[in-house]
Amino acid sequence: MNLPPRSTPLVCGLLLVAGPVLAQQAARPDLKELKARVLADSNEPEVHYALALGFIRDKKWDDADRQLGVTLSIAPGYAEAWLARSGLFFARGRKYWEKQFKAGGIDSVRARLRQALRDERHAFLLDPLVDLAATGMTDIGETPHLSVENGESLSGYLPWWIPPLNNSIIEMRQGLYPDAMKRLQQVIEDSRIGSLTAAPDLILWYHGLACAHAGEFEDAILDLAMIRVRNDKHVVRGRGPRLAFPYNDLTYMMATAAFHGGQMTDAITEFNQVIQADFSLYMAHTQLARIYSATGDWPHAVAEREAAVAANAGDPTLLVDLGGTLLKAGRPAEAEEPLTEATTLNPRDALAPYLLGQALDKLGRDEDAKAAYQHFLAIAPSSYSAQTGQVRARLAQ
Repeated sequence: MNLPPRSTPLVCGLLLVAGPVLAQQAARPDLKELKARVLADSNEPEVHYALALGFIRDKKWDDADRQLGVTLSIAPGYAEAWLARSGLFFARGRKYWEKQFKAGGIDSVRARLRQALRDERHAFLLDPLVDLAATGMTDIGETPHLSVENGESLSGYLPWWIPPLNNSIIEMRQGLYPDAMKRLQQVIEDSRIGSLTAAPDLILWYHGLACAHAGEFEDAILDLAMIRVRNDKHVVRGRGPRLAFPYNDLTYMMATAAFHGGQMTDAITEFNQVIQADFSLYMAHTQLARIYSATGDWPHAVAEREAAVAANAGDPTLLVDLGGTLLKAGRPAEAEEPLTEATTLNPRDALAPYLLGQALDKLGRDEDAKAAYQHFLAIAPSSYSAQTGQVRARLAQ
């Protein structure tokens, strides 16, 4: 199969104006300084992420990919890092993928594209309110969340609403979510569209994201609900490229918006619907655990943490979350096992040994607690300065 001609995108997508975003970013970071920070604070995911963004700004894609990989090895739940990594496929540009096609065939290119799409989906499932500035750091040519039919491309299509949509995306990448929301609302109300029900998916998607980030969660839910109905019924009718998020993912995002909007009953109902449809979507259990923890319903919070671990066995972050919730629930003996396992699975995560030391302290196992605390001190990044001081004071007793 041949690559599509240069005049059309590699995937069915929207051409975005990324240049202005890059021009409006702050001065390029000093890579030498960022590398020094990584050496000095090697277990801090934030400094690895900052270095990755520095490489992205300098178009050092392979170096950026490696640093994002390190970031995620320390903090698997870092949604912005997943989103930035998904953008690297598009940042590399057509010429790069044409060379890859010639060297390894179209299947190798498709595989990398699908991985980029999976990374982006994972970012939005980890946090539907993921900071879109992560995508603004790359010179992206296409939107990565659009449907891909076996890697085939479709001819470019630039309707009248593309320029205002581009401008709104630029605003969102700069954190100007209310401005983007107003701009897209004007598009929806334009006589050429006329209503929310007639708006293209891309307009609804970005309007929904802008609304959610601006705290207008009910409007965000309406946008996502419209996309969900269309995708469920396979409605197309000339409304532009169709979003690739499945029905259950959209339900999860709507539930998250309801959660942030204080609609806890609706959120609980919808998260449970998500789980019934797909038990493996462990993030729904995580969100339910947060809701129950906020209300002090520890039995349900622990049960949801345990369900999340069962749905995604071996994820050290989920084990840490379970251990932390068990501690808050006053069950330190049960917290020991998941925290010990998390410490083994992710030896660079300082939170696991810190919480393990607390659990062992509560159990009166002084020597074991000291060993856990010493492990914590050996790997703790600078962001744990308060906990470091606390632990040192404890060990000095």
